[in-house]
Amino acid sequence: MNNDVLRPVHGVGLAATVLIGISAGINVLEAVFVWLTVDADQYTTLGTTVAFMLSWISLVAFVVTAATFMVWMYHARLNSDAITSRHQHRFTRTWVILGWFIPIANLVIPHSVVQDVWRGSDRALRMVALEQRPKSSLITAWWICFLLSNIALTLPQSLSYELATFATVSALLSVAAAVLAARVIRQINDLQVTEPSASPAPAA
Repeated sequence: MNNDVLRPVHGVGLAATVLIGISAGINVLEAVFVWLTVDADQYTTLGTTVAFMLSWISLVAFVVTAATFMVWMYHARLNSDAITSRHQHRFTRTWVILGWFIPIANLVIPHSVVQDVWRGSDRALRMVALEQRPKSSLITAWWICFLLSNIALTLPQSLSYELATFATVSALLSVAAAVLAARVIRQINDLQVTEPSASPAPAA
């Protein structure tokens, strides 16, 4: 396989990694703020302003991060198609983006897409059918942390201490997901430029 047919993904992958880290950091700041105000009967004007700003910064960071990650994911999928026939993937390219927006299905499809991109990016296994290639436990760990981080924020909370606790759990899981996502991006990027004669996919 000639590297010239592959799209450069390291730049957008690095951007996605940085943004994911920033987004996780903002989640931590939000959790800290909740704990600082947990005993307050009501926000002061300054507290209300800070809470408002943090919520909007978090939302903007999430949207920008998600968009950048999807761009990387789509380009990585195109490279995977160039390395391993796109017909072997479980989902078409449309689902690389659409899969994030379909309720219920978005709990499964993105994970499956990234798994197939990871498996399809290994040029050392080009002669092995995609479905027979090993899956990455790293990707599964990232996806579980990502889902649990978001689920923690949707659980019902009647007390301020419950809100603070769930916000902390969510923040810690988002940090774990960020670290794992960075490794996933790096591994897939490295796989796509590894010569066929090199070692198989890195252990995950």
